[in-house]
Amino acid sequence: MNEEEETIQHPSSLTTVFLDQPPSCLEFCPADPDHFVVGTYLLSEAKKKNQDDGNGAEEDENEEVVVDQKKTGSLQLWRLDVMASELTQKQVVTLPHAVFDLHFHPRERTLLAVATSAASVSLYRVARSEASAPDLDFPQIQHIWTIQTHEDPTIPALFLAWAPERWFPFGKSVCFCDGSTSADGFAVTFSDGRTSVFTARRGGEQLVRAEFVESQFEPRESIETWFVALATFQPASSSGNNNAQAIPFLFTGNDFGSLQTRRFAPVEQEDPSNDGDMDMDMDLNNYEALNFDDKARHHTAGVTAILPLPTPLIQDSPLLLTGSYDEFIRVYHATPRTKGKVLAETRLGGGVWRLQLIDIVEEGRERDPLTVQSSSEDDSNEDTTSYRTRFLILASCMHAGTRILNVIWRRRRARSSSSSDVTDSGSGALIEEEVGEWDIQLLAKFTEHQSMNYASDFWKQRGDGGGRGGKEEEEEKEENKKQLVCLSSSFYDRRLCLWRVDI
Repeated sequence: MNEEEETIQHPSSLTTVFLDQPPSCLEFCPADPDHFVVGTYLLSEAKKKNQDDGNGAEEDENEEVVVDQKKTGSLQLWRLDVMASELTQKQVVTLPHAVFDLHFHPRERTLLAVATSAASVSLYRVARSEASAPDLDFPQIQHIWTIQTHEDPTIPALFLAWAPERWFPFGKSVCFCDGSTSADGFAVTFSDGRTSVFTARRGGEQLVRAEFVESQFEPRESIETWFVALATFQPASSSGNNNAQAIPFLFTGNDFGSLQTRRFAPVEQEDPSNDGDMDMDMDLNNYEALNFDDKARHHTAGVTAILPLPTPLIQDSPLLLTGSYDEFIRVYHATPRTKGKVLAETRLGGGVWRLQLIDIVEEGRERDPLTVQSSSEDDSNEDTTSYRTRFLILASCMHAGTRILNVIWRRRRARSSSSSDVTDSGSGALIEEEVGEWDIQLLAKFTEHQSMNYASDFWKQRGDGGGRGGKEEEEEKEENKKQLVCLSSSFYDRRLCLWRVDI
């Protein structure tokens, strides 16, 4: 075992439970963080012979056997007791279709959207109800609507992504219920390669009423589009300017290993007093400013995860983390000039199905021996230091289990001789257009799963001050800051595991 392998943690499960159906996705409830929802996918098969043709002939032993397949699923609400390391099932909602994906809304934190095997999307609310169930000490999953998102109900919806705030390029419309003034909506991918974006112009009100305008992006090839990511970026030159207009991007990855990047051109911000012109062109295809496909130049198998990194545009292009069936995680620069560029990669031992950002740590300066000219004081008008940012990542890696990673970005800060010393917090201007150096370090492996790890999440400590209070709770919070509480699942063995890792 080499020195790097010796530093990798190998946590064991604190609790393991087995579900009644295979888990396909899961996510903690942001409004009630001690609870989480698991989506399941159950494929039932029944064999039957073709019906008699009616001529009275005796049954042929070689008669063709037909296999009927039926996909069903459920949404399961569970409670996590962090102190006792206990998992308790609180509610099960049975469904006539399988669940491919689910995600809570990033701002309306009780809303949960589900992508299904029946080419539909369902919206639920996961919240406590004083009116209908005042005696319950846990939230309830409540159905709001289901809409058909593809004209062919046999084409499953594979993945769903909510739009971040101010993603839609239409400018300001009317006030959203959280106080913002932007449209809202989500994107869905399908097994035939299509990606659709559903826009609710008036935000929360029309979101709940299911009043949408659809924009369709047809594929170059009819193959599964496994993933879609929506993100906004600002030019590096506008870093720190809160009034700068964000640039919206849409990224998709398909089963052939292609990653497609679409950039949209935002219109000028409208007068916020405008009540909104519902005749306004809301087809996103008409706002497209850039569209390029890397045609599988950088991934040797399907692109199954895309995580936009929260950084400014570098050389006018975004930075991403990608996961693939080829078992690699990559730092990917989505630059059209070279149809994408891989800045770092490492093999994780299993197909990288999902990637989640746990935390970002700005670690300040490191002295850069390659750029410091120590031989002459006359050359010290401009000095540089290396500035380090660390992205902590949770990866669900199919048959290899779960991984915790550090993705490290080193850039240079420049200062003139008239500037004060660069502090540990990294004062001094970053060299804005520098791609920098990237490194991917494996922090932990969880390997108890006996089949495909498709879904994982991490517990977010409650920040509302609720709880027991006192010294015991404060000590617990301090301890939890040093450890990450993770929940991971595996499909065929229906396993749900709770474990901790030092961070």
